Amino acid sequence: MTLITAARTVLGLRIQQSRLTFEELAEQVEIFARESGEIGTLSPRHVQRLCAGKLTPEQLRAPTVRLLERYFESSIEELLAAPQESVAVAGRSGSRSARASSALAVARQRKGHSQESFAEEVGVAFSTVGRWERGECMPQPWKRPAIARVLGISIEQLAILIESTGEVRCQVDRRVFLETATGAVLSMATTFRPVQPTRAGESDWRHLLDRTARLRRLDNYLGGRDTYDVYASELESTVHYVRSVNCSSKIHTALVGVISEQAQMAGWAAFDAGMQAEAKRHYRDSLKAAEEAKDAALAGNALAFLAYQEVSTTGPNIGLAEASYAAAEKDATPKVRALLLERKAWTYAVAGDHLAAEHALADARSALEARCERAEPDWVFWVDDNEIEIMAGRCWAELRRPLRAVATLDAALARFDDTHARDKALYMTSLAHALIDGEEIERAALVTQECARLAQGVSSVRPWERIDGVVKRLQEFKASAVVSHTIEQVRH
Repeated sequence: MTLITAARTVLGLRIQQSRLTFEELAEQVEIFARESGEIGTLSPRHVQRLCAGKLTPEQLRAPTVRLLERYFESSIEELLAAPQESVAVAGRSGSRSARASSALAVARQRKGHSQESFAEEVGVAFSTVGRWERGECMPQPWKRPAIARVLGISIEQLAILIESTGEVRCQVDRRVFLETATGAVLSMATTFRPVQPTRAGESDWRHLLDRTARLRRLDNYLGGRDTYDVYASELESTVHYVRSVNCSSKIHTALVGVISEQAQMAGWAAFDAGMQAEAKRHYRDSLKAAEEAKDAALAGNALAFLAYQEVSTTGPNIGLAEASYAAAEKDATPKVRALLLERKAWTYAVAGDHLAAEHALADARSALEARCERAEPDWVFWVDDNEIEIMAGRCWAELRRPLRAVATLDAALARFDDTHARDKALYMTSLAHALIDGEEIERAALVTQECARLAQGVSSVRPWERIDGVVKRLQEFKASAVVSHTIEQVRH
């Protein structure tokens, strides 16, 4: 088999990084052509000449150009450019989901499986196999035993295949993404400092509301230690503005509603950073502002935040959780209703009331299906069916119902992107606990490894608190090599 010694084109560099030989690449392209209906061909000798820069785009037949461009998802000019001529091209190549980076695909093909048949054997969607092979994401730890079985290899050999396919690149992509998000924080770190008008109107309120919505989305990707100062400073500036500006009573009420939203954001960031006193103070301020603004939904959400915090600190407060839903129930939109119901379910689950938890979860699902002509508030933009399913899985894990928890979380987490690293790490700890309860110890250890990988560099105390709880339970099983390795890896 022929390996690239020195890449003279971007194409050669990408094949070199994928650790494929010319023969393996040609075999993979041939299968792709057959499955996609392309008539172009590519021999190992052809690949070698392309990588050496001995062919120009003009020397290639049109079907071959089309095959290469579709396969690598790049233009032929980009593929045949010298790596040093275009850093941008190389960067784009690294971030794309190139099929050539798929050692996993080669292993599948050699076992005679199409992506469809492989997906069926492993028990995942066809599109999921494609994402694995293009390096867009890694197979989840609990799926790897099935993958290894279908491929006829060991878990250790599979790990090497996955690394070759794109594990390193996935980690780099996430780091680049988080750096971009951090840049967004820095670019918005200058708080709201309007030129003081003599009178505020609807456009001023909408400007503040839109700015708050943009800031809110930072929480998807960054931990509370990164966002708290930004949120708290924004809140302070907004409060000062609202107190000093002249406006109608209607606009004043709307502006106080923005204060309530921002106080909830600051409270959540403080909670995520482990600053419990600050979190409670912001939540209470939010409740006061929501009541002043006569916004029952926001008031209910402030109470729900307080209840959620108590679950994690002093223990479940069922009365507070029920009060949060009761406060908003009459005027709540479907997503608001679903959010408050799922949080109520969580309190019930931690309190050990499985019937009440199940009832609240069922009501949350029904709420999402309801139709409403009113627009949803931005602060529930992230609530969807998958969010409810994740909460359901967490509740079943808390209630020690491992069969229901594992099935629910497996399905929901497969649809949850790794860029939401903090939340995914948190949710996966529930899966790990459920797997321990179900006596699937080695899978629990593998999931814990993934939790730790996701939590690396996230400025939140919560994932590591949860991971520590899983590791303590795994100590009982450290005679297992997989468990022992997990404990050592996480502890260090």
